[in-house]
Amino acid sequence: MEEVGYDRSVTDEGARAIHDAVAGLAPALADARPVERWADIRPISDDSLPILGPDPELDGLFYATGHGRNGILLGPVSGHITAALVTDAESGVEWEAFSIRRFS
Repeated sequence: MEEVGYDRSVTDEGARAIHDAVAGLAPALADARPVERWADIRPISDDSLPILGPDPELDGLFYATGHGRNGILLGPVSGHITAALVTDAESGVEWEAFSIRRFS
């Protein structure tokens, strides 16, 4: 993952890094050429950990953000936690260390 701010353009260097990693994992794809290339923004918090839970000042606002490249992996548990918080259910997961309060 490249640190490029809000620039959503695909760089040759980034595409090459992904191609090389894929070829290392699956050598049969070493000669494959992309049909399409795209990039997007992956918000990440200052400490690289997700931000989860209710806002301490604005009732009804809940956070589930800042996952960075791990969003695809942490999305299901973040969704489970957020759904439990929004519905006043028990999530069974200790999420408090990921609260927005850690930044204040």
